[in-house]
Amino acid sequence: MIAHSRQRSGYADREIDCQEAMEPGFQAIIDCMVEAGWARGEVLRSLRRLIAADNMTQKENARVEGRTGDCQGDAACRLGVLIQS
Repeated sequence: MIAHSRQRSGYADREIDCQEAMEPGFQAIIDCMVEAGWARGEVLRSLRRLIAADNMTQKENARVEGRTGDCQGDAACRLGVLIQS
């Protein structure tokens, strides 16, 4: 079970609380990967690459959303903007 944050909005220790809530799952991923034969260093490097790829995806999504913001829910308009990109 993942612990919920203490408050909906930001507070001083929110990131620490997030890390603590995530740690059991994080350790479980590492343990499972090591048990499957991967070296701990390989697992950690791969996790860093996954995080970097996710960051790039989020930035690209935000950039595309910025260009398609004038379409206001019109899928055809958004598709046209994306094709022109």
